[in-house]
Amino acid sequence: MTSTRSGCRHTNRAFKRAPRLIGRAKDMHYYTPDGRAVLDGTAGLWCCNTGHNRDPIVAAIQRQAAELDYAPPFQYAHPKSFELASRVAALAPAISIVCSFAIPARRG
Repeated sequence: MTSTRSGCRHTNRAFKRAPRLIGRAKDMHYYTPDGRAVLDGTAGLWCCNTGHNRDPIVAAIQRQAAELDYAPPFQYAHPKSFELASRVAALAPAISIVCSFAIPARRG
């Protein structure tokens, strides 16, 4: 596919020649549709790589989705957001100001 952005022409010729497809993931690997393991060495670049499709994480996601799958980010929050912010602030008191966005005026 070709697109134009800011007057420049961009194409992904390498992908067109040899598409790199992934069909699933487990732990620290992606798997191609034919079953070949590919190490996820970049961890999605900006993600915490806890691994893919790990049972405890899948179970936690399922529990949360069953309770509340989405909360609007403006004027609403879930109590677990505050719990997490408090836990992070307690682990790193010197940077607790970073977590203050989720802890309204209760800081001591």
